[in-house]
Formats: sequence, structure tokens, C-alpha cells
Amino acid sequence: MAAVVGVIAVALAVAAAAGGAYAAYSSSQAQARAIDYQRKQAAIQAKQARDAAAAAAEIAHDRNQRVLAAQRAALGASGVTTTEGTSLILQMDAAQEAALEEGRIRAAGETAATGFASQGKLMRYQAQQVRIAGYIGAGTTLLGGTAKA
Repeated sequence: MAAVVGVIAVALAVAAAAGGAYAAYSSSQAQARAIDYQRKQAAIQAKQARDAAAAAAEIAHDRNQRVLAAQRAALGASGVTTTEGTSLILQMDAAQEAALEEGRIRAAGETAATGFASQGKLMRYQAQQVRIAGYIGAGTTLLGGTAKA
């Protein structure tokens, strides 16, 4: 009778250890999936930042081209030679400022996208670490529980 009770106690201890190990593993996997989802969202945000910057730069380019064309038309209508002297310098300065504005817009978008991409890389690492911790926790629980049995 005592041997049967001992076997039952060992079986219960092993079952409890297995349950605890599964809980540790399952919890870590759920946490890793949540982090993976956040990583995917960061990748989406990076693409959106690049796309938004490209669209804004294109809008700025179109606007700048209209301004430059209006400037050339106004200079031409006033009878000023637009291919030399002060009028040429004004046009070159305006074109340079337009190009700088467009470059700043693209750079800001790329900076934001890089931040999101870095966040995604960090999240990938975190998910890996959570999974490893889950395996270790499950193994530790299982070994600890069976050692008590």
C-alpha cells in the first residue's frame, strides 16, 4: 500500500512538473508571438515612412518646378536675359533651395524608416531571447519537479 502511494506521489509530481513546464513554454511562445507582431508592425511603419517621404518629396518637387517656371516666365516677360547675370544666379539659387528641400524631406523619411527598422531588429532579438528563456524555464521546471519526485 505504501509503495502504491509512493508511486502515485511520484506520478503527481511528474505531472505537476510537466504542467508547469508546458505553462512556462506556452507563455514564452505567446510573448514571442506578440513581439513578432510588433516587429512586423515596425516594418510596415518603416515602409509607410519611406512612402510618405517619397510622396511629399514629389509634391515639393512639382511645386518647386512650378515656382521656378513662374520665375523664369516673369523674368522673361520683363525683358531680362535669363541665361546670364543676376537673373541666372537667382534661378540657380532657387533651384538649389528646391533640391535641398526635396532632399531634406527624403532624409527625414529615411531617418524615420531607419528608426522603425532598428526597432524591428531589436524586437526580433527580443523574441528569440523570450523563446530561449521559455525553453530554459520549461526545462528547469521539468527537472526541478522530477527531482522532487
